[in-house]
Amino acid sequence: MRGSLWQLGQSITRRLAQADKRVVACRFFASEADLKKTVLYDFHVANGGKMVPFAGWSMPIQYKDSIMDSTVNCRVNGGLFDVSHMCGLSLKGNDCVPFLEKLVIADVAGLAPGTGTLTVFTNEKGGAIDDSVITKVKDDHIYLVVNAGCRDKDLAHIEEHMKAFKAKGGDVSWHIHDERSLLALQGPLAAPVLQHLTKDDLSKLYFGEFRILDINGATCYLTRTGYTGEDGFEISVPSENALDLAKAILEKSEGKVRLTGLGARDSLRLEAGLCLYGNDMEQHITPVEAGLTWAIGKRRRAEGGFLGAEVILKQLAEGPSIRRVGFVSTGPPPRSHSEIQDEKGNNIGEITSGGFSPCLKKNIAMGYVKSGSHKAGTKAKILFITKIPPFTFSSNLLISSTLIWKTISSKTLQGYIIVGWFQDVSGKSSGKNQPNPDISGQFHPSYKLPTHLVSHRVIPKRWLCQSHGSASSDDEYRSSRNIAISLFRRYRNAIDRGGGDNLKEFISAGVNAYALGCTDEGLRKELIAMKESGIEIEEMHSYGRSTSLKSKICAEEVNECILWLSIIFITILCTPQPTIVRWSSTPPVSDDVLHQWKGFCALIANAYFIRGMAWLPVKTLQLEQMAVIGRAEEPSVVASRMRLVFSTLEVVSPQWPRV
Repeated sequence: MRGSLWQLGQSITRRLAQADKRVVACRFFASEADLKKTVLYDFHVANGGKMVPFAGWSMPIQYKDSIMDSTVNCRVNGGLFDVSHMCGLSLKGNDCVPFLEKLVIADVAGLAPGTGTLTVFTNEKGGAIDDSVITKVKDDHIYLVVNAGCRDKDLAHIEEHMKAFKAKGGDVSWHIHDERSLLALQGPLAAPVLQHLTKDDLSKLYFGEFRILDINGATCYLTRTGYTGEDGFEISVPSENALDLAKAILEKSEGKVRLTGLGARDSLRLEAGLCLYGNDMEQHITPVEAGLTWAIGKRRRAEGGFLGAEVILKQLAEGPSIRRVGFVSTGPPPRSHSEIQDEKGNNIGEITSGGFSPCLKKNIAMGYVKSGSHKAGTKAKILFITKIPPFTFSSNLLISSTLIWKTISSKTLQGYIIVGWFQDVSGKSSGKNQPNPDISGQFHPSYKLPTHLVSHRVIPKRWLCQSHGSASSDDEYRSSRNIAISLFRRYRNAIDRGGGDNLKEFISAGVNAYALGCTDEGLRKELIAMKESGIEIEEMHSYGRSTSLKSKICAEEVNECILWLSIIFITILCTPQPTIVRWSSTPPVSDDVLHQWKGFCALIANAYFIRGMAWLPVKTLQLEQMAVIGRAEEPSVVASRMRLVFSTLEVVSPQWPRV
C-alpha cells in the first residue's frame, strides 16, 4: 500500500511541478487556446501585464503598478487602455438612420454629422440589450461600438432586424471592423500627448465629436469620449498600426501616461458613476430605471418608435418601480449582489457594483432600490454577502441618486468638459456654484441638486477626486491592526460556536482583507505584537455583538487563524474570474505557503467549478498533502480545510457550481 501511495504521490508531484505556473497564472480554468488575443497581447506581456480571461479574450487586468496606483495615475496624468476586444461596426445606406432608430432610444436623426451620443439597444419589454456609443459620421454612415461580452447577441439582434428592414425595401448595410484595433487614451495629458502625433488641432474636437484623421501615420477614427470620468479619446486604428501607435503615445508622454488594465478601468468607471453592462444594466433593466432618461431624445419621447417604447414611455410618465442610486459607505467595500435594507431591516434593493475608491479613499457603490427609498441622504444597511445573516458587516450607507451633476466649464475644452460633485452626509455638495440641469439640457444656477445619473461613457470631471491625498473617514477600519482584530474575533467565534454562518462571517472578513491589500504575514505580525503586549480581545456575542468578556491571544490560535486566512486568499486566486479586486500588487501569501496549499485549493476549485461538486474524498486531499509536504493531516482536519475552501468559493462565486 505504501508503495502505491508513494508512486501516486510522485505522480502528483510531477504534475504540480509541470503545471506550477498553470495552477496560479492560469487559474481561471479557461483554455488559453480558446481565448482571443488582441494585436497588443505580446506587448502587454512584455510590459508585465497580468492576463486574465474577459469576454472570451485574454486581457490585462493590471501591469506592474497596483490597481490603486494605476487608477490615481490616470486621474493625475493619463492611462492607455487596450480595448480592442470591443466591437466596432459601421452602418451605411440612405436608410441607416431610420433603421437604427428602431433599435435604440437616441435621437439619431437629430445628431449633427461628426457627433455622437450614448444610447441603449432595447428589447420588446424595454430592457437593455446593451449600451453603446453611436456616432453619425454622415447622414448615410453611422459608426458605433458595442461591448465585447454582448458582441454575439448584439450582432445577431441587429442582423435579424436588418433582414426584415431590407425585405421591406430599406437601404442599409453593415461592416464589422475586425480589421481595426481600439485604444482608449484617458486623463489630463491625453490631449497634449496625442497632439504630438497628429497635425489636426485637437482643441477644436469637443466632447462627443468624431473625426477621421491621420495619427502617427495611420488613418484613425477618433472620438473624444471615454469610460473613466476623465477627458480622453477612443482611437480606432488599423490593427497593423496599433502597436506603433501605443508605443508612440507612451514615448511622447515621457513615462507619465502608463499602460492601464481592466482593474483600474473598473475602479475609474465606478468612481465616475458609469454603468457596467452585466452588472448595472441587464435585459430586465430599462433605461429609465438605470438613470438614463437623459439619453432618450425629446423627439423619441414624443414619437416612440423603438423596441419597448410602450413600457419606457409609461415609466417616463408614471415613474419606475426601482431606481439606480449611488452609495458611500463605511466598513467593508460593498460587493455585487449584496442586499440593501432600510433601517427597519426591510429589503429595498441590491448592490450591482462596489469597491474602494482609490481617489476618494472611501467605499463607493451603486445599485437599485425601490422608488421612494432613492432620495439623497437616505440611510440604509448593506449585507456584505447576500447569503449571510443581517448582522454580517452591516453598515450605514448614504444613498445618493445624484451621483453626478453636469456643468459647463468655459475654461476647458471650450465648454465641453463636465464637472461633477458627490453629495456628503450633510446633503451639501463638495462642488461650488453647481448648476442644476433641467430635462431640456439648460443649466440654471441653483444649490438644489437634481436626481440625475450620468451613465456609460459620459465624461464627468473627477466627481470623486476632490483631493487625492485626503484621509478617509474609514481609515481606522482599514488599519491592519483593526483588520487583524476583526479577523481574530470572527475566527474565535467560528471555532467556539461553529455553524456555517459564523464560518462565512470569518470568510467575508478574509475576503475584505484580501481586497484591501492585506497579506497573511502582515496580519500575523499584528496579532503576534498584540499577543506579546498582552492585549486582550473582546469575544463576539451572537449576531456579531460585543461582550464584556475578554481573553489574551495565544500563539496556537494565531497560527491557525492565519492559516485559515492564507487558504482563503489562495482560494480566491483559484476562482475562474477575478471576482474580488485586490488594491495592491503585493502577493497576499508567501511563496512557501502558496506552494504548500495551491494544489489543495486548486483541486477543490476544479471540482466546484468544472464538475459542480460540493465535496471531495478526504483521501484525495491527503494524497495531495503527501505529495507536497510529505505528510498528511488527520482526516477531520483535512475535512475542515476542505469545508473552508468550499465555503469561500460559495462566498466569492455564489453563482457556481452550474450543474
